[in-house]
Parts: sequence; structure tokens; C-alpha cells
Amino acid sequence: MKILKTIGIFNIIIGIIAFIAPVKFYSIASKLFIPEVSPPFSFDAVQTTTFLLFIPGIMLVINGIALIAMGYKLEHVPEMKAYSESGDYLGKVKGVEVDSGELEKVEIEGEEVGIYQKENMTAVDDVVLIKEDEKNINEDVKQHGIVGKEVYDESGVYYGKIESVTLDEQDKLLEFMTIRGNTRTIINSSEISSSNGVILVNRE
Repeated sequence: MKILKTIGIFNIIIGIIAFIAPVKFYSIASKLFIPEVSPPFSFDAVQTTTFLLFIPGIMLVINGIALIAMGYKLEHVPEMKAYSESGDYLGKVKGVEVDSGELEKVEIEGEEVGIYQKENMTAVDDVVLIKEDEKNINEDVKQHGIVGKEVYDESGVYYGKIESVTLDEQDKLLEFMTIRGNTRTIINSSEISSSNGVILVNRE
């Protein structure tokens, strides 16, 4: 998304330029405070006004950084997968529609091609999660059923694949360990919110 990144860079440049005004104001106003002259305003007023003049520039820089980050994220959209809230695989993200820097629609290509509005998405991060009417939660997940499965939290963050599990005496899942690169994470079974297709966890 070169357009988003270009707009982001432009915002950052304008934001940095906007910092010149408060700096010049502070410099000029400070020179008024000399022993021979008593301006009709306090130095605190100068500091407050300077701070307020900085705010537009700060907002432009923050907005620019956010747009650049979104641009980099959307460049990898064709690699993103989409799942339902219950973990069912829906397909790969084929395209997106962005309006004023916000994601409005995604097109998902699986067995069928579907277009989903932002209201139907619960998360967009490492994966896209699509809302559904009911969650299908499998509480008695057995070892052979989840080892190797991908794990995401409900905001779409990817934790990796399940490498090993710990079961109790009744063969019920106590916890499992995921691996992503060199990072391993232990997750308690009570954090599982869905186990169909992929494992979704709630780690609040």
C-alpha cells in the first residue's frame, strides 16, 4: 500500500515542519522577559501557548506513523488467512478496501468468495477473524487433536503451533506449549475460547 505509506511520510514531514512555529514563538517570547521590560503576560502563559502550538505537529507525526504501519501491514494481506470465531478456516484474504486510512472491507477466497464489512470482523492482525452467531467451543480437547494446531488470541495475534501438551489423570488438557520461531509460550487450558480448525485463546 504505497499510497498509505506516502501519505504517512507526508504527514510526518508536515508535522516536523509544524514544530518550527512553537519553537520560534518560544524564542521570541522569551526575549521579551528582560529586567527593563515587564510584558503584560506571565512566562507560564508562554510555556502553555508553546505546548498548545506543538499539539498539531505531534498529531500529524503520530498519524503519519500509524499510516505507514498500516501500509506495511496491508502489503502482506495476500498472505493473511481468515478464520471464523470458532476457528473454522474460511480462506485467504484476496483483497481489501481502505477508506480514510481505515479498513472497510475484506474479500476472502476459500471454497467460495466472500466480502465482509468491518462490522463483521472481530480482529485483524496475524489473521482475520470473522464474527459468527454462536461459538462452538470444545472443552475436552485431547492430545492427538491439538498438537500441531495453530494458536491465535481473540485479537488475531499468532502464538505459533502447539508443540506439546500436559494432561491430567483423566486425560483432560491442563496446558499446552506453543512455538513460534525461538519463542515458546505456555497457555492454560482455561484460556481456550474455541478449538475448531485453529485454537483461539483469551489471554486477558
